[in-house]
Amino acid sequence: MNYNIDEFEFTVRGRQAFEKTISDPDFGQREAQVIYQRLQSDFAPVPFCDYLKRYIYRKAGLQGDPSSISPEIYVDIVVDSFKEHETGASFDRKTTKVRALAKNWLTQQSARREVVFLLGFGLGMSLEDVEEFLEKALREPYMNVKDPLEVICRYCFKKGYSFGKAMQLLDIYRTLSPSKSEMLDEPTSKVRIRADLCSTDQMFLSHLACIKGEERAFRQSVSAREQFDRLYEAGREMIAEFYNRPEQWRRHMLYGKDLLGNLLVLPEEERTRNLALRFPGDKSDFKKEQIKESDFERVILSAIPRNAHGNLYPCKDSTLSSVLGLRRLSAQRLGAIRRGEEAVDRFDLLTLLFFVYSQSLYDFPDPAGRRSSFEKEANGILSACGMGQLYYANPYEAFLMLCLSSELPLCTYADVWELSYGAVITPEVDL
Repeated sequence: MNYNIDEFEFTVRGRQAFEKTISDPDFGQREAQVIYQRLQSDFAPVPFCDYLKRYIYRKAGLQGDPSSISPEIYVDIVVDSFKEHETGASFDRKTTKVRALAKNWLTQQSARREVVFLLGFGLGMSLEDVEEFLEKALREPYMNVKDPLEVICRYCFKKGYSFGKAMQLLDIYRTLSPSKSEMLDEPTSKVRIRADLCSTDQMFLSHLACIKGEERAFRQSVSAREQFDRLYEAGREMIAEFYNRPEQWRRHMLYGKDLLGNLLVLPEEERTRNLALRFPGDKSDFKKEQIKESDFERVILSAIPRNAHGNLYPCKDSTLSSVLGLRRLSAQRLGAIRRGEEAVDRFDLLTLLFFVYSQSLYDFPDPAGRRSSFEKEANGILSACGMGQLYYANPYEAFLMLCLSSELPLCTYADVWELSYGAVITPEVDL
C-alpha cells in the first residue's frame, strides 16, 4: 500500500479499511483470503514522521495540502520552536545540532521514547499530546512513572515546566539520598496516582527518593505483568482442554482443515505432545500445569512453517512483515517475559486475549458480539496498564479484530499467516 500523507485522519482511515474488509461480499466465504488481500492493499503502519508532521501542521496552523509543504518548512518550525522553548538536543547535554536531528525525525519510520520527550518540551506539548505520541506513533505504553527520567518529564509536562527545569530535577535526583520503599512492586496505576498527588516540587522530590530507593536495571509494569499472568493461565487451561478433545474437533477449531503439509516433524522429545495436536488417537490427559510456552507457540502459530531444525521461519519471510511488523508470540518471547527479562507490551496482552476469545466461541457465538466484547475488555486491560485503547490504525490490532469477525477466529488467524508464507517451500512430513 502506498501511504498518502494527505490524509491525516489515521484513526478514521484505519476504521474505514476495517469496515471495508468485513463488508466485502466474499468475507463470509473466504475470510482468510479477503483479510490477507486487504492487509496488503488497504492497511499500513503509520510512520512516526507522519504523526510528527501532522502535529506540526496543526500546531502551526498550516494551510493547504500537507504533501505540498516543503520539508524545510517543517524543519524550520521545529528548530524555531526548540529555540523558543529553550530545549536542548538531548538529555545528556550532547552538542548535536537540532536542525540535523529535526531532519532525521521528519523522515524516521520510528523513534526512541526519549525523542518524543524532547519533542514534547521543544514543541510545547501537553502531557496528553506526549502520551498520545507514545501510544499511537510508537505503540508503546504511556510514560513510565517508575523510571526516573520519564517520571520527571511527566511531572514537568503536567506542571507546564520547561526542559531546563527537567534537567535541573534530573541533576537533583542524582544527588538524592534514597528512601526505603516498595513502590516498584506496586501496580502502575497506584504509583501514577501517587505521582499525580505531588502538588509541590518538594513533594515530588520525596517521591523521587522513593523511586531511587528501589533502583533496578529493569522496571517491568506490575499491572501489565498481572494482566499477562491472568491471560497466560487462562490460555494454559484452554490449551490443556484443547489437547484433550477429540482430534476431529481440534482440527475444526484450530485449522478448519488439515495443515500437515505445512508442519515439519518436531524434535523427538516433543513428538508425543505434538501428536495430541495433530493426529487421531485416544483422548489425552493433559493438565494445565503441563502446558509450556512451546504449547502456546504450537497452537497460536500453527500455520507458520518450520525449518529443518524445527524452528519457525523468521518474520521477514512473511509477505505481511511490513504490515504486521516483525513480532509474534513465540515460545522465546513468552519465556523471556515469564522470567522477567522482557517487559509486557500491548502486542503480548492483545494476542493472548485474542487467543482466549478464539477458544470461547460457545460464549460468543455471534462474531459482532464477540468482537464488541473483546474490544471492551481489551480497552479495559490497556487502560489499566497505561497503554491507551485499541487502535484501528495499527494494522496488527485491526487484524485481530478482523479474525474475531470470522466464524473461526484462530483458524482464520492461522490461515492468513499460512498465506503470507506461501513462498516458503517446506518438505513433506515424514512420519
